[in-house]
Amino acid sequence: MTVTTRDNRPCPRDRTPLKSHRHTIIGAWLCSACRGLWLPGATVEKALGHVADSKHVAVGATAAASPLACPEDGASMAALKYRGVEVDLCPQCHGVWLDRGELQHVTTGTALGGLGAVAPTAHAQGDALGAGDVLLEIIGFLAQLFIF
Repeated sequence: MTVTTRDNRPCPRDRTPLKSHRHTIIGAWLCSACRGLWLPGATVEKALGHVADSKHVAVGATAAASPLACPEDGASMAALKYRGVEVDLCPQCHGVWLDRGELQHVTTGTALGGLGAVAPTAHAQGDALGAGDVLLEIIGFLAQLFIF
């Protein structure tokens, strides 16, 4: 398996090079083509206080094989579905991929029990990371999904 460098992470969906985005402690990578979001395992662990692991998920979450390859290490990812949102998890580096549709579910509140959108303008403009609070909402969702 080839480990990619910081500058050449490919999008798991369409292989477009991912672009780095940062908000406080949260480092994320966005695909300019499909608007999906990659959160490296180290970012997720720092934000949650533990690694994202498919063995420690919330009740009601389901797992299946994903057709996507991890942008960090090329490993086959697992698709985890929780509250209508599917995220892809790398079992090796513990990074998490969210497609644009999943990002919209999380940030409009549908996946969080109807909490409402923090940054609806960002989505109207097609910018998944238009406000720092959007990334914080994603981490909040992941904290509900990956429990210890």
